[in-house]
Amino acid sequence: MTTTPERSLFARVGALIARYSPEKAEKLNRFFSIPDATSLHSLLHGAGFQDINVQLETRPIKFSSFDDYFSGIAKGAGLSGQEYVQLPPDMKLIVRDEVWRGLASPNAGEPLTIEMDVLIGSGGR
Repeated sequence: MTTTPERSLFARVGALIARYSPEKAEKLNRFFSIPDATSLHSLLHGAGFQDINVQLETRPIKFSSFDDYFSGIAKGAGLSGQEYVQLPPDMKLIVRDEVWRGLASPNAGEPLTIEMDVLIGSGGR
């Protein structure tokens, strides 16, 4: 599961949209309700699991450019993309620019690598 907006691949876009459209926050930020290994471990334990193992895995995801990364969002892919395409044009520019800056993106057209964190939990009953 995704940890935080800053360590997600595309859900970071939804988190930014939620900042500007608070009425969408619950739907768009639900991916971040379990932000760390301790929280996931507690949730699994509370659900009756034993011998719980929780790991944080980080994966580098490479794109040929920021435009390559953002193209799916701009076309409405995924929940974040569906919300993005419904924004007014000026808000689309603001969100896109904030995503670009938040990724510390290279110059336009240069390759981009995003480090994505995922929590993986397991256990038995």
